[in-house]
Amino acid sequence: MILVTYLYRVPQELLDEYLEATHKRIKPFWEGRGCRYEVYRQKDDPSSFLKLMFFEDEETFRKNLLQKDQETSEVVALFRKFAQEV
Repeated sequence: MILVTYLYRVPQELLDEYLEATHKRIKPFWEGRGCRYEVYRQKDDPSSFLKLMFFEDEETFRKNLLQKDQETSEVVALFRKFAQEV
């Protein structure tokens, strides 16, 4: 199993939009590609997040995260629209 972790912040004014985009687009996209996708929000700082991406094996990891197709690039760009201090 390959685990990829990200620590990042989302500006307060973008939190609602980020949470909706994650729920409706980002998480379903990655899970459809064989990646278990989990996001945790810090209790004491609601603008801080931990993202965990679990890939079954190295081949799945490379195919989906490193060799980006158009749709993957769009989802990554959507995440980067919100995430800061990654």
